[in-house]
Amino acid sequence: MKNFSLFYELMKLVVKPAMRLYYKVRITNRDYFPEKGPVLICGNHVNAFMDPISLQLNSRRQLFSLARGDVFEHPVLRRLLTALKLIPIYRLSEGAGNLKKNELTFTISEQVLSQGNALIIYPEAVCVQEKRVRKLKKGAARIAFETEEKNDFNSGLVILPVGHNYSNPQEFGSELLINFGKPIAVKNYQALYLEDKVRAMIRLTNDLELAMKELVIDIKRPENDLFVDQYTEMQVSLSEDADLERKFKRNSGFVRKVNSLTESGDAGFAILKEKTGVYYNELSKLDIKDGDLQTAGLKAGIGFRVLFEFFAVAFGMPFYALGLALNYPAYLLGSLAQYKLAKNIEFRASIRFTVGWFSWIGYYLLQLLAVGLLFRNWLLLAVYAAVVPLLLRYCIFFSGFLQQYLGRLKAFRLRKKDAQVFENLVGIRTDLLNFLKKELL
Repeated sequence: MKNFSLFYELMKLVVKPAMRLYYKVRITNRDYFPEKGPVLICGNHVNAFMDPISLQLNSRRQLFSLARGDVFEHPVLRRLLTALKLIPIYRLSEGAGNLKKNELTFTISEQVLSQGNALIIYPEAVCVQEKRVRKLKKGAARIAFETEEKNDFNSGLVILPVGHNYSNPQEFGSELLINFGKPIAVKNYQALYLEDKVRAMIRLTNDLELAMKELVIDIKRPENDLFVDQYTEMQVSLSEDADLERKFKRNSGFVRKVNSLTESGDAGFAILKEKTGVYYNELSKLDIKDGDLQTAGLKAGIGFRVLFEFFAVAFGMPFYALGLALNYPAYLLGSLAQYKLAKNIEFRASIRFTVGWFSWIGYYLLQLLAVGLLFRNWLLLAVYAAVVPLLLRYCIFFSGFLQQYLGRLKAFRLRKKDAQVFENLVGIRTDLLNFLKKELL
């Protein structure tokens, strides 16, 4: 495969604006990513193609990536994916006969690394939207050692652990924190590999797994997933800190305590989980969210705030409606495609992102063509070309603002309609947050 692809660079220019709309991306320890030399990038896999795309768009290097083999079946699509530096790798679920093709995949991967390139692999070998690192397969270690063996352990190959942390992979404007870990020099395992190849692969795989777990929110028990999500949502009201790295450290510490309390069988923790479940069940019955009851919405001036926001919504709605008319058809097409084409939730964001963005580009160009032919005025065309994407950003902002307003309005109505129920909810929430501050943070 070619080390440089012009098509790859062009696609980066086209797709990068969409990524900035879709996620608020923050990268930690960027200096851990080597600027040159062979790098095997190993990350957790939670969001299909969005995981490698987020790395490719935020690296000055062109990154090769291993991708599930079934997407290479169509000849045209295969050429397109190859130009994007994707290499097929096959799983048992795609047919036992296809596993033989992985020998060629490993050979190509070793060649890519031997030529000093960077290659992305997801050693969990499965894409699942869970907040934990699954047991790693040995494929990454095999590629690393076979590459070094062919280069007499002098290539300088390092393995770069990566953690992808999404606040909500499916939502526009959600947060994505990419944590880079310290590079692992494969040469450090040379002596063990020459003595016992199996032990060396196991050691390297285990070390990589431990390194990756430090870079993600790692919930040991799946039965705690919902509880962690609920308490993480409630933590927002305890801190105005919007820095993704500090939020990650706070949430990681919280999850470590949850893991510890679960392992010890703490009775108080079990009661806390039950109370939290009851609280969220009550919210669900009333069709309101925890965020609607946050401190800002409980102040005495909530009535004035709701009234002020009503006028803000009324003023902004015409611009929102115009923005929807000029942009929504592409968004709708992406939304419909994600449910039509994606059987698993892990692939929905990728399909929605890809179909939605390229549909938007086509719809945008058609509008420019229509305006140009209809008015034949270059100044008007330039203004229109600038206004449409500005209105797209405005729609994303206003949609979030509108959801928050409607939530506060529901809480305000509940307070007026049934003050006792409202105060009981606030009391339960206050008790839960006090416990959170005292015991878990």
